[in-house]
Amino acid sequence: MSNFYQSRRSLGERIFSPQSFAGINICSCCPYIEEESDEESPYPPFTGVEFLNTHDTIDEHPYTTAFSKFLAIGIDSDTANELAFGIHSAIGFISDDFEDPLRQTAVDIFDQFSDMGYWRDLGDTDSEPNGFDAYESK
Repeated sequence: MSNFYQSRRSLGERIFSPQSFAGINICSCCPYIEEESDEESPYPPFTGVEFLNTHDTIDEHPYTTAFSKFLAIGIDSDTANELAFGIHSAIGFISDDFEDPLRQTAVDIFDQFSDMGYWRDLGDTDSEPNGFDAYESK
């Protein structure tokens, strides 16, 4: 019996030795490992709570107008942040009830921003999205 276990042990050592895995690209074998890409993430680079805790003023938010509007109607900061970045699915975090007045108000505001083209590509400009800089005090 000892020969049986020794032979199995040596087989296992051969199969699972580091040399046997030397030529395998782990990333191609494991689809759940994300490789870095040049595509922009559909999610904001920070949460609403994180933004409020690390900035002195709301004016430093990339989408100040939308973020402040969603916060003003009583939406929590994380959901308001996602909505401010144009993520429509965040409306579901407000309420599952389609008749909820807060949800309806958020949908109306989101639709108004969308109709005005608020989230169109800004390019490399530092101005407020799509013409909103016209409302800045000069």
